[in-house]
Amino acid sequence: MRPISVYIHIPFCIKKCKYCDFVSFPIVKQDVAAYFDALIKAALPRAAKLLTSKHRIVETIYIGGGTPTAVPQAHLAELLTSSVNALPISRDVEVTVEMNPGTADASYISKILACGGRRISIGVQSFNDRSLRFLGRIHNARQARNCFENVRAAGCRNINIDLIYGTPGESLDDVMHSVDTAISLAPEHISVYGLSIPEGTALHKRLRAGEFTLPSPDQQRKVYETIRDTLRAAGYIQYEVSNYAKPGLECRHNLNYWRRGEYIGLGCAASSYLDGVRSRNVNSVAEYVERMANGASVVCQSERLSKEERVEEAVMLGLRLREGISLSQLRRDEGIRLLQARRNQIQRLATAKLVNIENDFLRLTDDGVLVADEVIAWLT
Repeated sequence: MRPISVYIHIPFCIKKCKYCDFVSFPIVKQDVAAYFDALIKAALPRAAKLLTSKHRIVETIYIGGGTPTAVPQAHLAELLTSSVNALPISRDVEVTVEMNPGTADASYISKILACGGRRISIGVQSFNDRSLRFLGRIHNARQARNCFENVRAAGCRNINIDLIYGTPGESLDDVMHSVDTAISLAPEHISVYGLSIPEGTALHKRLRAGEFTLPSPDQQRKVYETIRDTLRAAGYIQYEVSNYAKPGLECRHNLNYWRRGEYIGLGCAASSYLDGVRSRNVNSVAEYVERMANGASVVCQSERLSKEERVEEAVMLGLRLREGISLSQLRRDEGIRLLQARRNQIQRLATAKLVNIENDFLRLTDDGVLVADEVIAWLT
């Protein structure tokens, strides 16, 4: 049976973070019970039937948001139980649940793990209270540490901590305090992202109004290199531009995305990639619930990628991974010999020591990672 991943979107939050542009809504304004009924009673059975008919086995399940742990415990527990019981899952299925430190106590955490959660991803973002307030997070540094300790005490042995650097006014020492604190807790996985401020977010409006400035590229580079070197020294393997893990504990769900594996998305705004077609569900919670109740399709847009688009995507995603792009795999999948098709570009990048080729893989060097977006744009 061919492997596949399942993503389940929980679009509810206590309040929206100031930098977030994901599809999410204040929980007090939504019919949470109806949404979970739609997922459990309609979306999961529909997905199970589809996957069984196509002889697919679910290797990873990822419940993200929004804030999955913003909903009452009973809803999330039932969704987890239903997911592992209804879907055709592998014996070692990776089941990840995103968690906000301000929304889950010890009892809630224990219930999640008892109902099938195997990997917890904690949205810490910072162990600096000033940075957390700037970002609009609902928790503080003490709650973040307590949340991790509660997850560990409940028996979870696969925990991720998310961190963000690049908050205005944050010094290198501030950033490294967060990184060092995370390391001291010994999670199996650490994700570290530079602050992104998408258009339309609360922070973007303040940025445009001149209320603050972002760190310069040189400052960002120094911070990134310091974080990278510190995590490597602590025994974490950098397997993707922003992701580090203890050996063998990389996030299998995200690896499937980066390796262009297939996945289906359940819930409003969730995306799928199946049989060469990309699709996206409706954004509205109410519309999603109504369509599910009526047995109608929840897809609002879909497309079949052209060969050129598939190659561009393979380059864009593959170069984010430190393993790089398998040239032979790309040739088998898309019939393209990348070294010939992009010969001039690759030679220039190799001369600049931004990429190298080894054992069939084209990959970024450490210097190349620092300008990954520019390298990818040059090759696509």
